[in-house]
Amino acid sequence: MDAILSRPLTRPRSLTDLLAFDRFIAVGANSGGDQVVRWLREHGKTVLAFTDLAPALQGAMRGGLPVLAPAECLNDPATAFVIGTVRQMEAAELLTGPLGVDPLRVFPFVNPMFAEHYAPGAQSAVAPDHGRIRACLSDADSRAYFDRVTAFYRTLDARHLVPQPRRIGQYGYDAPGANPKPGAVIVDCGAFTGDTVPDFLAATGGQCRVHALEAFAPNFDKLPATIAAQGWQDVVNPLPLAAARTKGVIAMGGDESIADGCAGIGLGAHEVQADTLDNLFLDQPVDYLKMDIEGAELDALEGGRRMLEIHRPVVAIAAYHKPGHIVEIADFLLSALGPCHLYAAHDPAWVFHIHYVCVPRERG
Repeated sequence: MDAILSRPLTRPRSLTDLLAFDRFIAVGANSGGDQVVRWLREHGKTVLAFTDLAPALQGAMRGGLPVLAPAECLNDPATAFVIGTVRQMEAAELLTGPLGVDPLRVFPFVNPMFAEHYAPGAQSAVAPDHGRIRACLSDADSRAYFDRVTAFYRTLDARHLVPQPRRIGQYGYDAPGANPKPGAVIVDCGAFTGDTVPDFLAATGGQCRVHALEAFAPNFDKLPATIAAQGWQDVVNPLPLAAARTKGVIAMGGDESIADGCAGIGLGAHEVQADTLDNLFLDQPVDYLKMDIEGAELDALEGGRRMLEIHRPVVAIAAYHKPGHIVEIADFLLSALGPCHLYAAHDPAWVFHIHYVCVPRERG
């Protein structure tokens, strides 16, 4: 059996290993920890408590559970820890280091979306293509980050995770041509409530035009108010649309208590107009496309293939919502935008995400 280690696990693990335990402590007294608790209870598990790294939260109650200091948690071989905080690596290192918890009893953030990544066989199904995609990445930092994230998914050990040093803001990257330039026309698919606009303004010196597509109604309801409050009316064009493979109407829903809603197609709470990026933008220039739409990325890319091939924008895209996306989205970008430079990074907080930034060679 692997003992307490100073280095991350190398043995594969899956949900089978997590679900072998019956009692859990959720690490993170926050919305992420709440998702962990909900998922565990839905799978018939007992959650004993929260623990949190922040002293200000310790000693309180959350959702009927006590919030313990990490050192107060019983080191019980029958109780596992599931991390629900963005500080995954820090939490895992604390538990397995100073607190002496067996690494085999420490698991990463899990909710319905990420449970797919941890399912038995999910990673072995895509692993044969990892080497091929890794070889297409354009710098050593991207390859190292790709290696760490894929090792994390194989082992469920957050100690593999180290931030990508060349990430800029939420979707930017430190490489020639990887960020929008002054005068850029930007298409933001999954604009949320406008959180990426400041990054676009900073990169372009305020000289850009942003078409902000947001399909999840609770988010879009806040977007025009943000635009007005920030004085972005001349810069941001809000569109209550889903980028999709075909034009039509789709059902969408999500958990409005979570910041991004974890919105998803087919959940049925809202009817949303959908259109293709080809229909919307084929006849006008697009310089930069950002896309983070909760698993619908490949459909949206297929609906914009002609636009991508003609305008050849820089593309910054989330590739972590489904296990196969780390390969399938990279393959699509290399096909539609090649020859190109492909980089792998992450958003500021959740280091186990992969965002690709694809720069057509002439833009780099």
